[in-house]
Amino acid sequence: MSPQMLTGGKIATLGLWIILFLNLISPMGGLAGLLKIGLVLLILTHAFEAMVFYNKHKDAGDQAKADAGQVFIFGFFHTLSVKDKYAGIERSEPIG
Repeated sequence: MSPQMLTGGKIATLGLWIILFLNLISPMGGLAGLLKIGLVLLILTHAFEAMVFYNKHKDAGDQAKADAGQVFIFGFFHTLSVKDKYAGIERSEPIG
């Protein structure tokens, strides 16, 4: 995926976060309930992605923590943008 597409995906994801949080402040009519469910699902999926990312790359230290935070915000778009940085640093033992 090209860097421009990754940046566009990150911007779109950030925009989605903003819309979903604005819905909490000022509910958006008939969509309010659906948008609240969307926010919960976004939080759960991105938290899961960030945990998997961190567990896979925790040997990289503090940088893995910072990148896991960005994975929570931007999801797989950030994972794709840093995949080359973590080549060869994957954990060898199973997680669990």
